[in-house]
Amino acid sequence: MSRPAPKINPKVAARIRAREAEALAAGWAFGDLWESRFWHLVNRRNRPGLAALMRPGDKLGAITKDYIEIVHRSGAVNKFYHPDRDKPGEKRVVAGA
Repeated sequence: MSRPAPKINPKVAARIRAREAEALAAGWAFGDLWESRFWHLVNRRNRPGLAALMRPGDKLGAITKDYIEIVHRSGAVNKFYHPDRDKPGEKRVVAGA
């Protein structure tokens, strides 16, 4: 039995909504933005959404086809990488290869 998704803080929702069209145009899916569960397993991989990673004081920086920047109140920047694209420093392992 899966748990219901937690409610998204209104400030986080407003930040995502303000840039949603830009992210969708860059190739992001609705679920990539709005999934609010941090542990969200899809095909045995964890796929949290942007909403699960943001806090009320965070802002969005650059939105590209590969990542979305989360700018924290402290000024620190984290990149939320697109789950279906290669990530820097990540090696794909193919079974049987």
